[in-house]
Amino acid sequence: MRINRWRMFFAFLGPVAVASGASMGVVSSYSTTHNYLFNVPGPFPTVSVFRYAVNTRAFEPAPGWDVHNRSGTWAIVGPGSFSTTERAGTDRPTAGFVDAGATASVFGNVTAWGAGLYSATMNASGIAHANLVGNRANASSSMSTMILRAGWNWRAGRFVWRPVIVDQVSGNAAAVGNRPRVVRNRDPIMVRGLLPDGSEDPAFVDSFFDVFLEMSGGGSWDDAGLRAIDAEGPLDLKLSLVRESPFVAGVPGRLDLQVVDGMVTQSVATGPFSGVGVPPVGTMLGGSLDLPGLSNLNDSIFAFDYDLSNWGERELMFEFSGGGASDIPEPAALMLIGVTGTMLLRRR
Repeated sequence: MRINRWRMFFAFLGPVAVASGASMGVVSSYSTTHNYLFNVPGPFPTVSVFRYAVNTRAFEPAPGWDVHNRSGTWAIVGPGSFSTTERAGTDRPTAGFVDAGATASVFGNVTAWGAGLYSATMNASGIAHANLVGNRANASSSMSTMILRAGWNWRAGRFVWRPVIVDQVSGNAAAVGNRPRVVRNRDPIMVRGLLPDGSEDPAFVDSFFDVFLEMSGGGSWDDAGLRAIDAEGPLDLKLSLVRESPFVAGVPGRLDLQVVDGMVTQSVATGPFSGVGVPPVGTMLGGSLDLPGLSNLNDSIFAFDYDLSNWGERELMFEFSGGGASDIPEPAALMLIGVTGTMLLRRR
């Protein structure tokens, strides 16, 4: 008699955000929220955890660096919330600091737990500021949710992903030479089949939904749609949304939009993205873009049913995650980079 073992591993890798400040009276703040809802039939796993990290640094030439970091794990056994904050420099306050400071925080809240329903909100937020030449500060924070030991009945269900991203920058944020891209996000929703020894089976890998966003300035993404703005000059932007998995119900499609020096150079929108209203190639946008059709409440895009039954009875691993990256400026660059996103996920 053949005995089957099934194990499922869910990793919801939530918001990571980074803000850095340099001289010229620069202040940067960020807030990244990811709302997840997972609905499947049958029993719910018995354990889940939040994993978090908060990092702050402030620099003034006389005292030097003030660095404060914290990371850890918070166990989830039902609805509840968790939060933590770190501060550096004048935000702590620290002896000898009169200008530069940083604060970083994370917050997680499980709102539904059990009967096949998991709903959670994760937020990373912070602020970095430095007014005097030679002073620097930066803050970063991240949070992930991992749901362990779910059964084979989770092979089919419904997933909802809601981004809420807000970046704000004040002061002179211009770099010497080329302006950097200051926001880089990636949010793939991956599923992998596992071999009997628990390793990944390369024949069973798929991405339900993949998001990539890179902008040259701040912006926001919420129930009003996606808005990008570059106060320093013409907008540069790359946006890619892909939903082409054969295991996801509905019409497959993708959105690819690229803006260079304020002009649209690539514009593709098919399937569920065809009604978003992306501007055509050749459109001059200047320093801003507004896409209300990308509201995070648009369930034709951000909510979907999936079914992996054709993979057969096997162990599975799901990863719901995202990525963000920033280039911290050299002290002589006199610039600011603010990033809102999530930890970089390698796609195999």
